[in-house]
Amino acid sequence: MENFQFDQGREYGKVGYLVVGHGTRSQAGQNQIRALFAQMSQIKTGESLRGLPAELAFLELAEPDIPTAVERLYQAGVRQLVVVPVLLFSAGHARQDIPEAVEAAADKFGMEIRRQCSSLCLDPSIVALSAERFHHALNIHAGLTTNANLPIEGVALALIGRGSNSEVATAAMLQFAELRTRVTPVSWSSVGFIHAQRPTVDEALDGLAATGLPWLVVQPHLLFEGELINDLRREVEYRQSFSSSQKWIITETLGSGIVLNDLENSDNRLAMALCKLAMQSNELDTLSDSATCFRCLQVSQWCRISAQ
Repeated sequence: MENFQFDQGREYGKVGYLVVGHGTRSQAGQNQIRALFAQMSQIKTGESLRGLPAELAFLELAEPDIPTAVERLYQAGVRQLVVVPVLLFSAGHARQDIPEAVEAAADKFGMEIRRQCSSLCLDPSIVALSAERFHHALNIHAGLTTNANLPIEGVALALIGRGSNSEVATAAMLQFAELRTRVTPVSWSSVGFIHAQRPTVDEALDGLAATGLPWLVVQPHLLFEGELINDLRREVEYRQSFSSSQKWIITETLGSGIVLNDLENSDNRLAMALCKLAMQSNELDTLSDSATCFRCLQVSQWCRISAQ
């Protein structure tokens, strides 16, 4: 997909925003991303899609699909598209599937693709939100009151990513885990992957159990409800049934605070992060295979400062 650079003095067609989620059969997961999209148009301060033409689409498994959403934008007078993928990392969906589907739909109506935003990757708000989910789970399930940046004794943590064949996305997940553990230092930590990479989920959870520590935290690095998080919950429940000396804890997904029809009280940090990406016209579209995007360098510096 081309990344268009615009001359301030030139006139262009109306710009619209296409927010694209992966899609899930889970109604709860669909409700979460629909609520997230609504938040992106309702944020009243800072960068927002408020008052701008925008449509939500799903790559698969849910409606509306990308062609339907693009047609709606065209009917609303949009001639230039900014694509906002709701994805954690730039793997196959961000680099190939979404660009190809959007390009095919846009070509049908003679629309230009202005740019595709980068994925959330290592955005500071994602690191902070992940840390908050961790602290909340320890408080609710273990009765532990924890403080940011202070070592948490007796706790082992396994961060579980979706996994892909992309070396760039895998490296980004490993970097995210390193940054997260600087913000929430624990006695032991590891990373596991659901697909395509090692350590596998089983290997990561076996490592947790082998630590002998009293609190074992499994944290899915996933955005929304769906089969993947349900499978992890069942696995954690199964392992807990064989363990009386260790407490197994699984955190909520990053988007668990987003509830349809409860937008005023919901966590809007994901929405704010996506709006920021949508409004940054010079943002890099994807991570190159040889370099880390500028945002990742920024968040690395932010995490080093936070850990001091």
